[in-house]
Formats: sequence, C-alpha cells, structure tokens
Amino acid sequence: MHLVYFTTFPDESGKIRRYPDVYDRDEPVYAALMRAGLESFASGE
Repeated sequence: MHLVYFTTFPDESGKIRRYPDVYDRDEPVYAALMRAGLESFASGE
C-alpha cells in the first residue's frame, strides 16, 4: 500500500493553495531533503 497526502494543491483556477499539515510531516520531510543536499530543488532553482 502506498499512501500520499498533499498539503499544497492547485484549486479549480490553478492557484496554488496550502492546507494544514494534519500529520505534521512537512517539517521532517523538508529537513530530510535539506540533509540530502536538495537545497536547490527546495528553493526552486
């Protein structure tokens, strides 16, 4: 089984919306990306 949930998603008009991180996973995932050397990915470069 593979479960996915999104805290950022486009609405009907295509505008990006942020929703509450009900499982408190955004922070640890972001930190793991930074430790893995993905700073340029996270900053949009």
